[in-house]
Amino acid sequence: MKEHRPPRTWIIVAALVFLAGAVRLGRAEGRPANLLLITVDTLRADRLSCYDPSHVATPAMDGLAASGRIFNRAFSHVPLTLPAHASLLLGVAPPAHGVRDNGRFAVAAGSLALAELLRSRGYATAAFVGGYPLHSRFGLAQGFEVYDDRFAAAPGLGREFAEAPAADVADKALAWLEGRREPWFLWAHFYDPHDPYDPPEPYRSRFKDAPYDGEVAYVDATIGRLLARLKDLGLAERTVIVLTGDHGESLGDHGELTHGFLACNSTLWVPLVIAGPAVRPGRTEDAVSHIDVFPTVCDLLAIPKPAGLEGRSLAPALAGRKLAPAPVYFECLSPYYGRGWAPLRGFLDGRMKFVDSPLPELYDLRNDFGETSNLAAGKDLAAYRKALARLAREDVPGAGSGTGAKLDAAAVERLRSLGYAAGPAAPKKAAFGPADDVKALLPHHTKAMRALILSRDGRTGEAVRMLQEVIAARPDLDVARVNLALVYEAAGRTREARQVLMESLRALPESYDVFTHAAGFLIAAGEFREAASLIESRSLPQMESDPKIWVDLGICFRNLKEYDKAGSAYEAALAVDPTYPVVHNNLGTLDLALLEAGRDPGAAAKAAAHFEKAIALDPGYAAAHYGLGQARYRAGRLDEAIAAMTAAAALDPGLMDAKFYLGLALYRQKRFAEALGPLTAYREKAGGDLDAADRKKLDGIIAECQARK
Repeated sequence: MKEHRPPRTWIIVAALVFLAGAVRLGRAEGRPANLLLITVDTLRADRLSCYDPSHVATPAMDGLAASGRIFNRAFSHVPLTLPAHASLLLGVAPPAHGVRDNGRFAVAAGSLALAELLRSRGYATAAFVGGYPLHSRFGLAQGFEVYDDRFAAAPGLGREFAEAPAADVADKALAWLEGRREPWFLWAHFYDPHDPYDPPEPYRSRFKDAPYDGEVAYVDATIGRLLARLKDLGLAERTVIVLTGDHGESLGDHGELTHGFLACNSTLWVPLVIAGPAVRPGRTEDAVSHIDVFPTVCDLLAIPKPAGLEGRSLAPALAGRKLAPAPVYFECLSPYYGRGWAPLRGFLDGRMKFVDSPLPELYDLRNDFGETSNLAAGKDLAAYRKALARLAREDVPGAGSGTGAKLDAAAVERLRSLGYAAGPAAPKKAAFGPADDVKALLPHHTKAMRALILSRDGRTGEAVRMLQEVIAARPDLDVARVNLALVYEAAGRTREARQVLMESLRALPESYDVFTHAAGFLIAAGEFREAASLIESRSLPQMESDPKIWVDLGICFRNLKEYDKAGSAYEAALAVDPTYPVVHNNLGTLDLALLEAGRDPGAAAKAAAHFEKAIALDPGYAAAHYGLGQARYRAGRLDEAIAAMTAAAALDPGLMDAKFYLGLALYRQKRFAEALGPLTAYREKAGGDLDAADRKKLDGIIAECQARK
């Protein structure tokens, strides 16, 4: 078996006048108003036709905007899902809440979230989220009676995807709304516009040349269904609705394909629409941000604002009045945590935008919202840096330290499937120079990723040349070296792939990415002794939090029949992540090897216990069901073996060995007619791998089943 991140007086008066109206809304018809929060992941403001009609029609969101207030200059604080939503739901910016990246941080349990405040005021609370970065493990479930972060199962595999389609999110949200007592707070999060862009039909065909726009159109239609049902239920008249995006998407702007690297307006500028009975329809041009939503909701629902909120209420704007200027802090630290690149932080005030990094940026947003002309050269930026230091709370001890999120291996896999650099954090440099700036590294990184696309299209030569150019320009960029090895490997040029990885190990000995890919390559090539020696020769800090590297070491020793060392490696993996089902599966496989070697007669029972633990952690783990079937078969517990092999074959129809042992177990019980199907299927698909004697024996069993069925 195989192992498997101070206002002026007139403004105060205006706010009080508006608040009186808000109190009436908050107690509309003698009861508190409801709150519907809709967030759309990765939604560029210019993709709502009420912002820019040149791309895609969004009638549902436009309809909501027509009845409410459109904020033309709303900004996210981080172009990443989890930190952006944390700012929105906590009413404080990242330096205060400390969630700086997807996956690597979680909201601290002591934080006061909007849902907690509303629940304490008698609101029913529910959230239905469509993307794994918002999984409850990252802390945003605080205050929600229902927090649905279940995602659709992959057909035939029994495993969860890392996202759920908009229709599923809307269906669950609507089901919760039916007959719901008031007041309530419902948050619906739609993940679909996130890369990769793959809208369902008819949007796939209609937007075949602009699939991102197709995703937006699909989500708009889904939101339309949600809003229509709200009206049908008679709830729209007494519900405050907030619609926004968590961040935008570059779509190639400034050389960024998606988001999470730069802090340009294409990823920080988001739509924000607030509608409700006391909201005066129209547009607001003043710069606002996500942290303003929490205090605004408090005013709209006539709830006292809690202490500690950093945002300001947008109540004056909702009454058609001008807002006092307020700076908006932003940051993008994912490349810092995930790749060791220079950190990127800044602020904007509606007129100027300052980005602090080794290569600083300064833009006049009123004349250059697209950020095409950097004014930083020759400017004295000291005042900007001083203002940024205040916003970043650099004078507050412990500010923004956040709560570290310990990720298990399954969480890392899901985040990586969404394009995030999950996994062990990269070592941090003591100082950064221009060569470490995201803007200096991103073009090379993008080129390295485009090479993989060329490779998948069969254009190996172009991909190789492109990657060699990147390595020549930036020999310290490990992703280019790893991708070159992957391109060679995909083309069957394994000798060249191996050479690239070995050279990369010498050139970049501290690169964890190079190290793990080299180890994985050697294992795939059957070079177990070389792989084990490589792993044991390294003592990188990331190894302390990565169970997979210890699993790899265990696989090496198991194949070398050094079973004690294999067991120690697997136990090291369990110490890092006791919830990793692969480790339990591999321990079971190791026990079966010990049984076969005659070293432990009781190993079958031990193996079964390990496989059962793996299945408990991941019921859709076909290999573990197969392993359990093996353990039961060898112990002569045929009924249990049949059940386990049946589950394995159903979960993974291509697992022919499960069909083979299923057939044998049925044959041993003289259930010949039932045995015939799986045995024949095995013979047709995998029988050619048997030697002549075993094939002849199998044919004899099949013939007997045919005769006695």
